[in-house]
Amino acid sequence: MPRLSASSFSRLAAALCLLVLGANLYLLFALKTTHQAAAEHLERIHQIHQAVANAREAQVAFKNQVHEWKNILLRGQNPEDFAHHQTAFASAETDARAKLHALTRSFAAADLGDLPQDFVTAHSNLAERYREGLARYDGKDPGTIFEVDRHIRGIDRNLHDQIDLLASSTEARANDLFHSIKLDAAQRRNFHTFISWLLSGVTVF
Repeated sequence: MPRLSASSFSRLAAALCLLVLGANLYLLFALKTTHQAAAEHLERIHQIHQAVANAREAQVAFKNQVHEWKNILLRGQNPEDFAHHQTAFASAETDARAKLHALTRSFAAADLGDLPQDFVTAHSNLAERYREGLARYDGKDPGTIFEVDRHIRGIDRNLHDQIDLLASSTEARANDLFHSIKLDAAQRRNFHTFISWLLSGVTVF
């Protein structure tokens, strides 16, 4: 077996060093890009889950608003009770509106579109219908309860169901994204492992 000259040995050693250095640099690059991708994906998931949480909070706030509306009709014959529940209704309406605006912002932050704005508009229109109905109400005449109820009955159901559907579909979207991220991470890991073994094998050879 011929012996390597000193210059050939030096070139071989230098090449091996370069391969080792390249392998290490690649591993550092792989770790950095994987970490960045994971951080971006986690932030995206967090934003979507925040949108889901805001949708559920808006749904609860709207339920409270509807509940206080019913309290006005059922317990508003007493002027003090009427004033109390009317104040509670107004507070619940303000809270529901704030929650819907928060939902709109969270959808924009998560790049999910502008659909919640439809809910803000629907909620504002609904508030006007409530006030129109309340103008028909006379606490001294229990019969007006039924008149107001006929005017308002069922108008809240559509908005409630839409918010519920939005929350459920957004949650499903978050789950789909999570599974996609897991698959992407596995593919990245397998690819980087293959390249690492390949570079290691070349270096050893």
